[in-house]
Amino acid sequence: MAIVKDEYFNKGIQYCKDVIAGRILACKQVHQACQRHLDDLDNEYEDFEYIFDIEKAEKVCKFVEKLPHVDGRQFIGKRFKLEPWQCFLLTCLFGWVWKDTGYRRFTQAFISVPRKNGKSFLAAAICLYMLCADQEPGAQIFCAANNLNQALEVFNPAKRMIDALPALQVAFDIEVMKHSLSVPNGSTLRPVVGQSRDGKNAHLAVLDEYHEADSDEVYYSLLQSMGARTQPLMLITTTSGYTLEGPCHRLQKDCEEMLRGEADRPELFALIYTLDTSVDWKTEEALKMANPNYGVSVDPRKLRLEQKTAISKTNQQNPFKTKKLNIWCNAASAHFNMVEWSALSDKKLKVEDFKGVDCWMSADYSSKLDLTCIMKLFKKDSHYYCFPRFYLPETTINDPTNNRMLRWAEQGYLTSLPGNIIDVDLVVADIVKDVETYKPLEFCFDDWNALLFTNSVGKQCKDLKMFSMLQNFKTLSPPMLELDALIVDKRIHHPDNPILNWNMANVMALPDNHDNIKPVKDSKRSANKIDGAVALMLALNRAMLVKEPVVQPFRMFFA
Repeated sequence: MAIVKDEYFNKGIQYCKDVIAGRILACKQVHQACQRHLDDLDNEYEDFEYIFDIEKAEKVCKFVEKLPHVDGRQFIGKRFKLEPWQCFLLTCLFGWVWKDTGYRRFTQAFISVPRKNGKSFLAAAICLYMLCADQEPGAQIFCAANNLNQALEVFNPAKRMIDALPALQVAFDIEVMKHSLSVPNGSTLRPVVGQSRDGKNAHLAVLDEYHEADSDEVYYSLLQSMGARTQPLMLITTTSGYTLEGPCHRLQKDCEEMLRGEADRPELFALIYTLDTSVDWKTEEALKMANPNYGVSVDPRKLRLEQKTAISKTNQQNPFKTKKLNIWCNAASAHFNMVEWSALSDKKLKVEDFKGVDCWMSADYSSKLDLTCIMKLFKKDSHYYCFPRFYLPETTINDPTNNRMLRWAEQGYLTSLPGNIIDVDLVVADIVKDVETYKPLEFCFDDWNALLFTNSVGKQCKDLKMFSMLQNFKTLSPPMLELDALIVDKRIHHPDNPILNWNMANVMALPDNHDNIKPVKDSKRSANKIDGAVALMLALNRAMLVKEPVVQPFRMFFA
């Protein structure tokens, strides 16, 4: 069979052109990824730091197509054949290099596709390529996860490929052990669980099904270990999930921001297959758009049958949308629709722009070691805008078990207070400054643990109307139901603060015998906090009364 010059590069380019022209159904994120690649190719001869190396792009594809299938009855015994979308992925990922060094441009890649589209096999193939053919001496390659079974989801297919193709093992002199593969130049491939001390100086780290991760500790641990490598790669392969405030969804949002051109991330490659919001998930168009291997490894008849079942059975809809259409869905236990809440975020919102707008402030004070939240809620033209500020003692933030808190503090979302308890004076100083700047109509606060704070605030802001509120059904049911309605009506907006998002996602509804509800957190997950959500509801409680002021009993803690 004649070898076609630049065969895989041309297939990748044609795929991009077919997507842009609408000949291949694809969501906007795939359109953006394809357009980015084509635009970069147009720019590579100008003042551009990168150049496309066709030889390197072809090399990885040729290697992958020599590998055998090890899963799927219809494929066993056959060599892998790259589909056009996979040619685009591999040639783009490995073909773009720095002009001055020739090292790979992309150091992070986020690949999100529905199940049965071959992502784990592709990840395993990339592992073998970077172990055997990347010419990196002493390369450490990790299939990483929070548990061994998940880490083996990529390692085991790679090992089975070696077992099924003895010629490959001989050609590269691969030593095969139960949980490791190695070659004579000192390079190794093995699974890693958690933040392994051995997981350092990584050349390649693969995190499969990242949506299952509760924290980003493993991700950042491996990312930081790559500093000594010349062209490392962090490869995330995943489907969507239910934890919208988990690390995977946050990473996808960063990728989508990059694809839209709103963030300059030249080192980040992202390919996300899902549905456009305008496409009805009940149609065959949806199946084709979300599944790039539709009709190849994805059986159309089986997928249509699953779709039909999901249409008729409500409890099957979220699992089908999430795993077969790659749509992030709200967890069944969460009260608020976090998909809709997320859509109402706007990072361009600045609290300084709301001076002079009707404002309510609230506080959910913590115990000595817990989160404290101060909330400012503005109302303008029937829309609400909320801006939280969170506090935590530095001793708690620096606790190794609070990785996410440390990162939020470093990013400026969490104010670190010196010492090991909440510093009342520093929090009060911020409240007084906000009162002077935004002149809230009222300041309300959670009755629990409020004495020291409110005494001090009241003495310094004598004209401020202050309300003590209990966290009971009477106080919190009306604003909790109203918040539901505001989210549906798209009339509440926020600056995408990850702590507030996390708090909102942790809210569960506790009902009483009179159809009232109040926010609670999962009793089995005490580390989950809802302080920001409660502070928002307290402020909303007062804002809802603005048209018909209602005098409610309250207690003042100052002279």
